[in-house]
Amino acid sequence: STKPGPGRLRRIGRSSSPSIVCVGATSRRYDSAQGSVVFRSNLPASATVARWKEAVVVVHLGMAANLLIVSAMIWWARRQAPHVRAFQGVLEAWGLISALGFTIVVASIDQWISARITPFLIGCVLVGSLFLLRPQRAALLYGCAFAGYAWAMGLTQGDDVRLLSNRVDGLIAAALGFMVSLMIWRKHVLKETLVSELQVTRMALQERSTELQSMAVRDTLTGLWNRAEIMRLAQRELTRAQRHGGETCF
Repeated sequence: STKPGPGRLRRIGRSSSPSIVCVGATSRRYDSAQGSVVFRSNLPASATVARWKEAVVVVHLGMAANLLIVSAMIWWARRQAPHVRAFQGVLEAWGLISALGFTIVVASIDQWISARITPFLIGCVLVGSLFLLRPQRAALLYGCAFAGYAWAMGLTQGDDVRLLSNRVDGLIAAALGFMVSLMIWRKHVLKETLVSELQVTRMALQERSTELQSMAVRDTLTGLWNRAEIMRLAQRELTRAQRHGGETCF
């Protein structure tokens, strides 16, 4: 079967630019909701809770500012010369790394008051759903994300049993995000393969149609006009001569 060429697959890889903006908008909405929960929570007052609230606010504000800057720079780079647009890939990679890094930091901070890892799970699935990644890059990204997550968990979770449980859950979350990314990639590759095959088929049909049109008006041996085409052209010339009142000859 016909497969999409490297250029087409490279264009697929670039389609993740709008996802940076989408992640930025999602993050800003999540910031607002998280901030409301932090300041209205009824957690007992303690130094740990106060430190958790302060860290959550700082991390969310930093991430929102980071994604706004990255989104603005990608928007600017896409409207510049080709050598400047090459910088867009670096910005996209930084957007991916910072998005997963943000979820790792939030999940590790939450260990001060709970054992949940929901931010990391949501981040893995969200990145796998919104960003179009080649399988090799996705494996590297999620592998590094899990390694960073496991290391960060060890810094904030003091209970060995919960630490082991959270690391296993984090491995499952990273694997789930990787599987989602593979499904999205496979869907796009199949789509581009079908488009490529349709283009090849259409070109073959056009060539065949041109060949049949030529065979209908020319002699296959000599390549000259056949009798039907000669009569049609002669009638057209006679009609034009009669209409304009001129002379014609054969």
